[in-house]
Amino acid sequence: MTNAMETLTNLKAKFQSLDIGDSDTANTLLAQLRMYITTYFPNNFVHYLDSWNVIKFNCFRTRNLKGKSDIEQEKSWNASKEQVNTLLDIMMDNLQSKTTKPPIQVINMNKNTKVFIVHGRDDLAKEQVARFLENLGLEAIILHEQSDGGQTIIEKLESNTDVGFAVVLYTACDVGKYKDDESLQGRARQNVVFEHGYLIAKIGRKNVLALVKESVERLSDISGVVYTAMDSGGAWKTKLANELKSSNFDVDMNRI
Repeated sequence: MTNAMETLTNLKAKFQSLDIGDSDTANTLLAQLRMYITTYFPNNFVHYLDSWNVIKFNCFRTRNLKGKSDIEQEKSWNASKEQVNTLLDIMMDNLQSKTTKPPIQVINMNKNTKVFIVHGRDDLAKEQVARFLENLGLEAIILHEQSDGGQTIIEKLESNTDVGFAVVLYTACDVGKYKDDESLQGRARQNVVFEHGYLIAKIGRKNVLALVKESVERLSDISGVVYTAMDSGGAWKTKLANELKSSNFDVDMNRI
């Protein structure tokens, strides 16, 4: 256990000392991280790999794209480093507590009345989901509206231990493309994608629903994730209610 902690601590230091744009070293370190995930967590590595899959040190592959400033490149690179830092912190916390509790810190499911909402800048979509949940008699926990008390978003997630379900809103708040593509595509904000992966690891894939509004790029490498269209007709409400019932929430379908 001590050796594993030392290994992950050293890897964390290497990620933090990465030079901006050194994609080759970043990808080498990511490969090492993947190996350590499967080595140290053989019984539940899939949870960590879901979070690992959303980390992309690829911003400098497109450094010549028009309109992509050096400041934006640096922000994207540092955001990826922060994602790695958070994932490694979670792994080390779980290694430390492995002898006293399960390696994955599963949120208490006994009190199923609260639902996380992870969102970007589409306030209308956020309010639609929040009001729908409240109409079902549930409490919508909008992380960015919670009093932070100096807490990061991840710390807020960890402090809300009685939340058993999450809705992740994929809305076209950003744009981007692959290097060889001609046109830009709508993308969810980076925090949404990362928090999605984190919540899958935290409360389980079956307790997280991704709602996609209009045309938004979807991640193809988070295994088993199903995206539900947030359609204007409101069919998404029935889907969400059914998923909540499957997660042991007391939902009255007549209130949809």
